[in-house]
Amino acid sequence: MKLSSTLFVILLSSYSGFAFCKASCATKKDQIIDQPDVKVWKTRLCRRGVIDYHTHKNARVIISSENAILKILYRDGSYELIKLQKGMPKYLTKQEGQKPHEDINVSGHNLDLTVIDLEPHTV
Repeated sequence: MKLSSTLFVILLSSYSGFAFCKASCATKKDQIIDQPDVKVWKTRLCRRGVIDYHTHKNARVIISSENAILKILYRDGSYELIKLQKGMPKYLTKQEGQKPHEDINVSGHNLDLTVIDLEPHTV
């Protein structure tokens, strides 16, 4: 009986360690393309992660790695929820991006987002 209890504790400890390793996440941004006429980056947004207050100069398209909900929290306390579908581009306007806001992952899982900045072109 004592051996099985010890084995159970060892297995539980191993599983907990594995779950911890799998659950660890760091919200980060990796620039993929940074040219005058196009900018593309990948953002890892952890479960319940927050991207601090920021603005955008241009409209942009977001493509999510998973079905997700982003809460866009504006400085005045108002917010909107943006539903993202896995692999489906979502257009966000220039006007939305110009208001200082935080992006909050309320989806319950980590997200990888590809963001394409839509620099206006003059002909």
